[in-house]
Amino acid sequence: MRPSMQADGDRAVLLTGTTGLVGGDLLGRVLAAWPDATAYCLIRARDAAHLEARREALLDRIGIVDQADRVVALAGDVSKPGLGLSEAEAGVAERTAHVFHAAAATRFDLPLADARALNVEGTRRVLDFARRAQRAGSLERVHYVSTAYVAGDRAGVLDESAADAPGPFRNGYEQSKWEADRLVQDASGDLPATCYRPSIIVGDSRTGATPHFRVLYDPMKWILYGKIDILPCHPEVRVDIVPVDWACDAITALALDPRAEGRVLHVTSGPENASCIGEILDLTAVAVNDYEARHGLELSTKPRLVSPDDDSDPAVAALFEAGAKAMRTHLPYMLTEQLFDTASSDALLEGAIPRCPALRDYLATLIDYAMERRFGVR
Repeated sequence: MRPSMQADGDRAVLLTGTTGLVGGDLLGRVLAAWPDATAYCLIRARDAAHLEARREALLDRIGIVDQADRVVALAGDVSKPGLGLSEAEAGVAERTAHVFHAAAATRFDLPLADARALNVEGTRRVLDFARRAQRAGSLERVHYVSTAYVAGDRAGVLDESAADAPGPFRNGYEQSKWEADRLVQDASGDLPATCYRPSIIVGDSRTGATPHFRVLYDPMKWILYGKIDILPCHPEVRVDIVPVDWACDAITALALDPRAEGRVLHVTSGPENASCIGEILDLTAVAVNDYEARHGLELSTKPRLVSPDDDSDPAVAALFEAGAKAMRTHLPYMLTEQLFDTASSDALLEGAIPRCPALRDYLATLIDYAMERRFGVR
């Protein structure tokens, strides 16, 4: 059964986005970091039965058993006024010490107005909730999960200040997250807050587990399931990728560190750990074929890499155009190298958690997990 609302004296932590990749993985870490607190998870639900089913699914996914009574689901929605909470539920703010806001619209092809409705206005409403907690004297900090791609299309090795003058945004996701990021930074003059900017987040480095297969996984499943047989890219472009377990370990460690208050911090692998697209494709091909061989499946053919620089042959240029059309939402990230400096976060994380692992060390684990589940393709 779903736990009832806790006594007024209990300390609370509010989390949004727990049914997603980052928010869900943060939940278990929050329970460990604040053992005296009840975790309130804002979850969209049609009714009480649906809410409880989603709560149970969340607990099952992240393996919470003995502390399940510390997790309370609140039927709400960051896109609605007051987070869609009743006044009694909104009263949780008056004992909330920490707010973790990870809910977001992450689709690259979403119209800007729709992305703003969740990413910007949702963040504004979460900040309103935090201000209520602050007025009650309970708030310790707001933790906002932003993205390193608020820098827009600026190339090179970027520190956190790159987003102060971002390049043109490649989609509504980047722009709306930048606007939400600025809201949190502006509010940090009055509210204690930290902005965490992860790069591309993939599944757990130890198990491969992920609730969805997006971004890095998209080209893989498109190739495996016949949508494309070429990959338009600059093969030498390096990509910054972090596993969700490390990203959430980093966010939790920074959330516990008072020095991180008021800061904007990259949660990224850093230039030394970045992998080029050509290497990722080679490693993926080996991992996929290893999986297929173990299971007696027909071995997949490695896709052809086609660069926009290969325009001397009209046939190759035509291939690139066809691939670019199929991968239009992802293509900008495969043509321009963006890496993210980690000096600021490294200084705070030194000795707290291990360094971010390189993708090459756990990519096979991600592939095995994804292949078992057909990359979510039904």
